[in-house]
Amino acid sequence: VNTTPIDIIQLDLALERFVDFEIDAVTSSNGRVETPDFPNVDYWFDSRVQRELTLIREYIDLIDDTLIADFFRVAFSLTVRKTSWAKNSEFKLVRIPPESMKDHNPDVFSTMVSILTCSRDAVLQLNNTPDQSVPLPSIYGFNSVAGVPENVNEDDSVDLIVTSPPYGDSRTTVAYGQFSRLSSQWLGYEDASRIDNELMGGSKDQGDVSFEYEALDSTIRKIANANPKRSREVASFFVDYRESIMNVSSVVKRGGYVCYVVGNRTVKGIEIPTAETTAAFFEMNGFTHVDTFQRNIPNKRMPSMNSPSNVPGELGNTMKTEQIVICRKTMPL
Repeated sequence: VNTTPIDIIQLDLALERFVDFEIDAVTSSNGRVETPDFPNVDYWFDSRVQRELTLIREYIDLIDDTLIADFFRVAFSLTVRKTSWAKNSEFKLVRIPPESMKDHNPDVFSTMVSILTCSRDAVLQLNNTPDQSVPLPSIYGFNSVAGVPENVNEDDSVDLIVTSPPYGDSRTTVAYGQFSRLSSQWLGYEDASRIDNELMGGSKDQGDVSFEYEALDSTIRKIANANPKRSREVASFFVDYRESIMNVSSVVKRGGYVCYVVGNRTVKGIEIPTAETTAAFFEMNGFTHVDTFQRNIPNKRMPSMNSPSNVPGELGNTMKTEQIVICRKTMPL
């Protein structure tokens, strides 16, 4: 959606129609609406919010133009997050306290219109890019741990890869699954609550495993001394991460580059050398480490401190910096 041009005239007509629908929906009687039946919907959403989100979702489902419908779904996804009882300052699903719930009275339709308006400006900027001869990217979705499909890229065909992979398993690092769950459930995606199981390190419980890189192996041993279960979770992530890097490496041509933005997370008070490990995994796949740069994270949704031990009063800093790891492919696999 972010890279797909939309006819701005048709989009503006769609926005006008939605504003008219909003007025009709707000002024009409509060008739019965079939709200979605997913687990804990009443825990996360006020009944009025549920009703109005349902009306918007049903409206989107009736939009004939696929591009415009997807544009509306992106705005709807953010509207769901903003109008729920989930804390906006957290990746993980944490409900605001009861005293705050009394003052939380979001205007669902106005929120949606505001997001649509901002998104419309982004479409206008995309449509007005100076060089229209430059082709827009093609977007594909696939599981890099399972391999890169041939219809996406052949081996030795890519000049440059720039990406920011997960910093660790979703359950204990950045909770991608939790962050997207409510929106996914409202949009009707099946098994939205199981997303974390499908991500790197989400479903495997590794025993003793060697990565043939001592900095990582010794770190996992230290974590095991503190908590064997946590060490297995860390190992599970890096098993999938190593597999993903091997698959990514296969599509890069000789002389091509990879640029990975990663963060060195901390587990049981022990820092994991993710940046160094990233370079080492690529070196195992025919690359040479060029350089690693450090940058401060300018803003983030994660809190600046958390409780990694889950012991009341024991706090630790979350990541404030990222590392940009650059490697060049110098020999074929």
